[in-house]
Amino acid sequence: DCLGGKEWINRLVYAGRGYVNGEAVVNWISYAFGLNHFEIDPDLAHILQHYWPQYAEHRGELIRFGAFAGREVHEAGYHIDHDAPPVLVSHDLDGRRVDRVRLSPAEMNLLPRLAGILRPPYEGGSWHEHFAKGYLIADPGLYCILTITGQTAYALYKYAPEHHSVIRGLLAGEFWGATWMTENQGGNDLGANRAHACHDPDGWRIKGGDKYFASGAGLADFAIATARPDGAPAGPKGLSLFLVPRLDRQGNLNFKVRRLKNKSATRAVPSGEVELEGSEAFLIGRPELGIYYTLETLTVSRIANAVASMGISQKAIIEARERVQRRQAFGRCIEDHPLVRRDLTECAVRQAGGLALAFNAVHLFDQAWRETPPYTLQYHHARLMTHLDQKQDGRTCRPDHGIGHGALRWTRFSRGVRRGALA
Repeated sequence: DCLGGKEWINRLVYAGRGYVNGEAVVNWISYAFGLNHFEIDPDLAHILQHYWPQYAEHRGELIRFGAFAGREVHEAGYHIDHDAPPVLVSHDLDGRRVDRVRLSPAEMNLLPRLAGILRPPYEGGSWHEHFAKGYLIADPGLYCILTITGQTAYALYKYAPEHHSVIRGLLAGEFWGATWMTENQGGNDLGANRAHACHDPDGWRIKGGDKYFASGAGLADFAIATARPDGAPAGPKGLSLFLVPRLDRQGNLNFKVRRLKNKSATRAVPSGEVELEGSEAFLIGRPELGIYYTLETLTVSRIANAVASMGISQKAIIEARERVQRRQAFGRCIEDHPLVRRDLTECAVRQAGGLALAFNAVHLFDQAWRETPPYTLQYHHARLMTHLDQKQDGRTCRPDHGIGHGALRWTRFSRGVRRGALA
């Protein structure tokens, strides 16, 4: 009983939950864990103050969210990526096809709490708040789930508001959404899509559509998907956009998930191959404008990609800054070596510039997002800057991870290296 009896047992149980002597084990894997990711990022505060007129009113909420992002989100993101990615469950115990993913309890608990970042643009707020919180999350898998759900809500809010109960559920974290556009034969060339939609007395159905890289597969309750109506012209302008529910009106499975992809990054979001064969669907907006609706929703994801790239880069800078203060080399702390200081300065300058570019795109989009086709020059300018910023910020993200600890699978850095390569 020299180890303390019951107290010793309690310590063992606590350790099994990821804590030893009251300290989170992830604290030994990531220097960024436990920090307030908003308070240690003065560049973000200055940039938001420049672009967002209501910033001062929301600063307190951002401070609270920064603490949440630096502890619970950071720890769960690491755990899901390294130990508990989604797993496809094709059938239930009675042999019925269900095609649902099994998520880690940590992910199931976290996602509804993160869903609140989707609501500000639709409740009198702005896109600045949404993307600022996405930047603080900076977990590409978790933020991807939020983004594709937000894109689904966006398309319905603007062009199919009759689905108000679906919109409300998506924004509340009660439903999850997805955007299924690409097919194997065309990839980014949406004009090559083979999925076609036919209209019968019961409504629309999509046939012949294998969506090859469908993020949200097995998780989504509702997806937006492209398909070509019978009689529509070839090419991208012949595509329409549809809402596809997981269950049809009889409560049966409306599409099949063939398999999930074994990905090197964004592992928290399940991505797979989805078969649309006679799937019930609901037309979104006007059929001849489907490609424009599609590109609008993709603009949202491009901004999210730019913002998340800078968030990943910032996490790498935090890790590097903390590391150089601890490590000794050649007789002194490596933070004191001129070349190390130069490298850190270059990273900080790239980070500040890239973040400013990203929120320039956010600001322009916030001013133009309510426009509908045909668009004004203001919208076209916002969309152009979104493309340019996303490309540049993706490049900025890559060099900030380097190798070193990033080559070690068990560290938090490796996730950034894998994601940065895809940015």
